Amino acid sequence: ISPSSTGAGIKAFIDVFDEDGPLISTIFALGLVVWIFFSGLYMVANRSNPESEWEAAAYQGQPWQRFESIPASMFFTLLNLCKEHPLADVFGAEGNPDGMAFFQRMIIIVVCIVGVPVFGVPTGILGASLMKHCHKEVE
Repeated sequence: ISPSSTGAGIKAFIDVFDEDGPLISTIFALGLVVWIFFSGLYMVANRSNPESEWEAAAYQGQPWQRFESIPASMFFTLLNLCKEHPLADVFGAEGNPDGMAFFQRMIIIVVCIVGVPVFGVPTGILGASLMKHCHKEVE
C-alpha cells in the first residue's frame, strides 16, 4: 500500500484512536453536548418564529417550521457552530411574536463567542493527534 492510499489514511485514523482514544472520545462527547444544548436553545427561541418557516416544504398545508424540535434544529445549529450563518436574517426578525427577538440575538452572540471555539476544540485535537502520528511515521 502506498503512503497516499486510502488504506494508509484509515490505518492512521485507527492508530490515532488507539493512542489518544479516551481524549478524543471525551472531547467529541463535549462537542455533541454543545451541539444538542444549542439546538435546544434554537428550538425554544424560534419555534414560534414565522420567519423561520420554510414555504417550499409544506406539511399538511402548513409551511415547515425549521425549529419545531431539537432534531429539526440540529442541522441549522451545526451550520452555525461551523461558522456558517445561512439563516442570519431569521433570528431577531421584527415581526417575531412574544418579544423573542432579543433572546434569539443573544443565542447567536453566545454561539459565536463561546460555542464556535468550544466546538472547534475536537477538530484541533484530532488534527494535532494526526500530525503527531505523521511525525512518528516519518521518523
